[in-house]
Amino acid sequence: MPERSPPSAYVEQWFDSWRSASALGWECLETLCGLRPPQRLRSRLLDEARQTAAEYLRSPAFLELMRMNLSAMSIHSRLISPFRIH
Repeated sequence: MPERSPPSAYVEQWFDSWRSASALGWECLETLCGLRPPQRLRSRLLDEARQTAAEYLRSPAFLELMRMNLSAMSIHSRLISPFRIH
């Protein structure tokens, strides 16, 4: 299978997001009309939120931000500690 070009990868991602939004919209409509139980929609939304949070918390950007914040906090404590009166 040939490797996809970057523009086709973006287009495919865009179409996937539209497909997902369409499916979610129909599921919401069916739930509002009483054709489906609301627990199924709620569990789907919570599963997607859980997955999104897990992906974000493992992303390189988030980990780098946490490293910078922890580094900044430890620098502050090292600067202040020599001046503490015990």
